[in-house]
This record gives sequence, C-alpha cells and structure tokens, in this order.
Amino acid sequence: MFWLAGGAQSLQLASIYSQQEANSALRLSAVAEGGALLRVDVVADLLGDAAQFAFGGVQCLQGNEVGDFHVRVNHRALACESVQAVRGVLDEEALGIFDGLIYVAEGAQQTDAKQDSRYILLSEQAKSHSVPRLEIYADDVQCAHGSTVGYVDPDALFYLQSRGITEAEARRILILSFLHEAVVVTHEELEAQLHEAISDFWLEREG
Repeated sequence: MFWLAGGAQSLQLASIYSQQEANSALRLSAVAEGGALLRVDVVADLLGDAAQFAFGGVQCLQGNEVGDFHVRVNHRALACESVQAVRGVLDEEALGIFDGLIYVAEGAQQTDAKQDSRYILLSEQAKSHSVPRLEIYADDVQCAHGSTVGYVDPDALFYLQSRGITEAEARRILILSFLHEAVVVTHEELEAQLHEAISDFWLEREG
C-alpha cells in the first residue's frame, strides 16, 4: 500500500512494476492526501494464465494539491482478471489525474478487465483529468472502462436529511462511502485498517 502525504510544497513519487505467473493474485492500494504533487506509477504484467490484479486509488486533495495516478495493466496470458478503481474528492483548486490503460495482447483470450475512475468536486475551481484507455488485440474478452466527474448528489443529500440526518453529516456519509469504494484489499485485517485510516483522515480534515 502507498500512503502519500506531506506538506503543501512536498513532492512524492512512488512506482511499482510487477510480473505475475499463473494463478497469482496481487492487490495494491494508493492513497494521496496532501502535497504539491503526489504521483503513483504502476505497471503490472500478467504473464501466467488466470493471474489476478487489482489497483485501488484514493485522492483527497485541497488547495493547489495535485494527485497523479498512472496505471498500466498488460494482459499477456489466458483468463486473467484485473480491476482499476479510483475515487477522488477534490476541494478548492486541487487537481486529480488518472491515466489508466488496459492492454490485451494477441492470444490473451478470456480476459476480464475493468477500469473505473470517479471524482467528486467540492468547489467550482477543482478539476479532474481522467484518461481511461483500452488497447485490445484479442476477440474473446470482457473489458470495460468509465469515468465520471460531478458534485455531491443533491437528491442523496435530501434523502438522508429527510431521515433526520444533518446536512453536514449526510455529506460526510456520502463522501466516505464514495471513497471506500476504491478499497480493493481483501485481507480482513488490512482491509479494516485501510477503511479506518481513510475515515479518520477525512474526519480529522473536516474537524
């Protein structure tokens, strides 16, 4: 897991390159929550049949902070699976970037690959740049990608408020549930720790 945090002028870079053989599984999580530039570069080569890879990225940025995730997953064998899930909450003039690629080589049949990046903007000055990409050279595959950017859903806020929840608490619930969608860790203890850390950070920031 990568947790990138620092002062307003800090620059942090993290990178990982992985090669996976048959029936292996790798899950990576990255959280960017403070710094002038927080960049994560990931390249995953799925070389053996039925390998599984997952990347979950969280960006919580404000001021002039920049979060920059670049993820490339190369499917080079049969029946491999991959997931890329990114969730960002951007305030003030923050910038969230996600550049993701799913590459499916010729002969890498029965690939199942998904890529999904979503951002919530908390100000009109915040921006996100998402570039989800597919490059496919096999014909028996299931590949999907998508990207959305928007504000906190007013209908969801109204629904929670109609149940007696304050606006501030309703907003907090919606944002935290949104961020937790990007947790891809399945080890029970590590998953619980990551969920707790994300919640604690957001509550501390609001407080």
